[in-house]
Amino acid sequence: MTRPALNHYLVFALGMCLFCSAHAQEPRKPTGYDFRESDQYRALDDMSRLQLEAAVNDLGRLERALDAFMTDHEGKPPIKLEELVPDYIESLPQDPFSTTEDNIPAYLNRHQRSLDGRGYLYLQKPNGFSIKSYSPLMLEPSPGAWRIQSVGLLDFPLRYPRSNPGLIRTRGYWGRMKLDVF
Repeated sequence: MTRPALNHYLVFALGMCLFCSAHAQEPRKPTGYDFRESDQYRALDDMSRLQLEAAVNDLGRLERALDAFMTDHEGKPPIKLEELVPDYIESLPQDPFSTTEDNIPAYLNRHQRSLDGRGYLYLQKPNGFSIKSYSPLMLEPSPGAWRIQSVGLLDFPLRYPRSNPGLIRTRGYWGRMKLDVF
């Protein structure tokens, strides 16, 4: 590693350490947080609220089905959501926000779409997947990591008021910083 690159890396790593230590006192998941009490929820129209409630229910059903599948398959998630039917879930739910004209951000293009593009987005850690192609500072996803997401309300604070926006459920980790320089 060249000297300027090492200096840049060390400054970045130090900045991340300072940022993480400054925010270490804040709880990651506030107790008692309910997205229904957020300003973003109050700003939604009635149809969007119904779609949101349906998506939250669907994500919970898919999460339970994925957990049951992994229990039966030595901790390995399915390659596609379709593998859950019919043993773990009766049928795959359609994403209530999905349309034929979905404009999905580029960072979601790695996700698989179920139900011929009308279902939820799904990403699991496939064999040979390396996050190093995205950033050399990231650790590899944990074995058995998966993520399901709706195409709707990408900025909505479902689980936390200030971070991880979107209608998402995950298992494992996908992006922890690697700070062991030496």
